[in-house]
Amino acid sequence: MDHNLTPCEFRQRRPLAGGGEEIVCLAAQSAQLAIVGQEEGNHLAAVCGSCPIPGAIAGNPAACLFLRPLRFIADPERAPAYFTCRWYYAIRSGEQPTDIRWCQGCRDWFPRPPLELIQGYEEENERIRRFMLTGDDGRARFRWATSEEVAPHAFTGWRRIRFVLQRWVMLLRLRWQQRQRRSTSGRSRSSDPSDLNA
Repeated sequence: MDHNLTPCEFRQRRPLAGGGEEIVCLAAQSAQLAIVGQEEGNHLAAVCGSCPIPGAIAGNPAACLFLRPLRFIADPERAPAYFTCRWYYAIRSGEQPTDIRWCQGCRDWFPRPPLELIQGYEEENERIRRFMLTGDDGRARFRWATSEEVAPHAFTGWRRIRFVLQRWVMLLRLRWQQRQRRSTSGRSRSSDPSDLNA
C-alpha cells in the first residue's frame, strides 16, 4: 500500500488488537494512517506525501541523535513538521524550528543511528509535544528567581553583585550536575551486558 511513498523510518506497521495491522506515524503521536488491506491509501498518501521529514533527514549529515521531528496531523494551523531537539526544545518557548538548518554547527551533535536503536524515543516525543501545547512537559528545571521572590527590598551596590554571582553559581552547578548525570548514564549503559544483546 505504501510502496510508492518516500521511505520513512517513522511510518511503521503495528499489530491491531483484533487482528490485522495498522500503519502509524511515530512523529505524529503514533497516529493511524491506514489499516493494511483496507482502502485507506488516499489518506496515507495525503499525509505522507506532504511530509518534509523523510527528505530532511535522509542523507543529511546534520541529522542528529537528539533530533525529534514532530507532526500535528489533526491541526492544519500548524506547520507541516517541526524539527525539535531533546536538549534544547525548552529554550524556545515559542514555535519550534520548522527545518533542520539550526542543527548545523551544534556543539552537542552526534551521528543519528537507526530509529529502533534510540531508547525512549516515543516517550521523549510525547514530552516535547506536551511542552509545545501547554508550555509544561512535567519536568523540573532551573528558573531564575525574581528580586521580589528573593528579597522585598531593592538591590543596591554589593547586594546586587552578590545576588547575580549566586545565580550564576547555581546555574553552573546545575549544568555540571547535568553533565555528570549524562556521563554516568552513558557509562552504565555501555557497561550493561543487556545493551550489547539489544
